[in-house]
Amino acid sequence: MSKELFSKEIDMSFLKKNVDRSGNYSHYKKICKEIASQEKVLVSCPICDTFNKPRNIFISVYGLEYIKCSKCSHVYQDYLPTEEQQYLNSTKVSKRMSKQLYEDPSKSLYRLNEVVLPKIKFAIQEFPKNYNGKWLDVGCGTGELIKAVNDLGWYAAGIDNNKSSIDFAKEKYKLDITYGDVEKTNESFFKEFDVISIFLLFEHLREPKSFFNNIAKGSKKGALIITEVNNSNSFSSLVQKRFSKKIDRHLLPCSHTNMFTPDSINYFFNLFEFEMISEWWFGQDFYELLNALKEEEEFENLINSLIKHSNEFQKVIDRKKASDRTIYIFKKK
Repeated sequence: MSKELFSKEIDMSFLKKNVDRSGNYSHYKKICKEIASQEKVLVSCPICDTFNKPRNIFISVYGLEYIKCSKCSHVYQDYLPTEEQQYLNSTKVSKRMSKQLYEDPSKSLYRLNEVVLPKIKFAIQEFPKNYNGKWLDVGCGTGELIKAVNDLGWYAAGIDNNKSSIDFAKEKYKLDITYGDVEKTNESFFKEFDVISIFLLFEHLREPKSFFNNIAKGSKKGALIITEVNNSNSFSSLVQKRFSKKIDRHLLPCSHTNMFTPDSINYFFNLFEFEMISEWWFGQDFYELLNALKEEEEFENLINSLIKHSNEFQKVIDRKKASDRTIYIFKKK
């Protein structure tokens, strides 16, 4: 039986302060237009390898389409640029996102205490009280999680391939993060860790199974994988299907190659002999709705009224498991 933990209230307006959404729309639309003109290859579902014909189109954003797999329900782009070109495209997106959302010093402490720390405690509750283990954060970015895990008495390490984020972590938290590629890391490296976290990374991967292979093989029996993924079966998806001309997160094809459903995330981890033991549903769905409505002048009075009930609204979405984010804990059999 899985445990469920519902999210605490987070001031998203603070975290999104200085985020230029109008500028983002133009920037990402331009990148997607460039991608649409690039040579494409047809790819199978990255989770179950099914070639989906006919194509069940889930949404079209800035001229690029997501389809839904008929076998595992995963949502993904089945026509992709070459691997080299896709990397160049994603770099243009990640640099902008990182500067706006993660490398702002004024937000780092709030993010550490209000966003990162609850995720850590969610995983640590699976261990005996006062247990001091080892934690590896894959795609650790600017290092907030490593700092928080260390502060709780665990040993924490990180690996990432974004030099800008690594430099920020070294300057801000005095962390020496490994610059590297987990696919090229020997599987024995992963055997010493009790918890391996992979937050908001799988969506960006062209071949998530290849990425996860060494981690899965190297993980010891009983080790936990805690991962945060975007949920395509969410209220945010519903909003974006209605307002698909102005998207700068979630179903953003120049950033997210694929998007999970509860069925597809379980399908994926079961392939590697992991079982789901806990889940936590939370999201920014209400924030997404308000920003969509904000673009429509006739909804101005409605928005002012809705803002007063934002936490209650999001809690309902979370409880109905319609959040745009989910954190899962999987255990190695």
